[in-house]
Amino acid sequence: MPQRSLGFETRKLAHAIKLFVDASVSKEINENLSGVEGMVLGYLFHHADDAVTAQTLMDHFKVKKAACSQTLHSLENKGLIKMEPLARDKRVKRIVPTAKGEDVHAEFDRIFTKINAQIEQGLSDAEKEQYRATMTKIAANIGADYFFEEDK
Repeated sequence: MPQRSLGFETRKLAHAIKLFVDASVSKEINENLSGVEGMVLGYLFHHADDAVTAQTLMDHFKVKKAACSQTLHSLENKGLIKMEPLARDKRVKRIVPTAKGEDVHAEFDRIFTKINAQIEQGLSDAEKEQYRATMTKIAANIGADYFFEEDK
């Protein structure tokens, strides 16, 4: 049987991880949230002193405007974020978590700690470093090394 390509195997693993994250989140949080929505809340929480806008999120998560808009609309409808106009340009909206959003983020932090522990279970520090190095090389091969750059 021929070996499957690394691209195919990586795509399958990414999809499996997404399904695992979404199932874990829906099992433990009363809100109907996806893993992506949780990551957006986490970004907002960790960048509370910044003027986070939709453009900031599109740049950080490498998503198109439609996907970002859909996620933000969903979070706003659930009462987890609000949009505030920037003082310097009223057309641009700063995205901030509501009190409810901050509570849900705390739950997400707890859940993602468990999720990451399960994903990394049985892997040595050396194996984790090798995996990161391999992902970084593959990303560079396809011109996507910016996905692995540290946040500034």
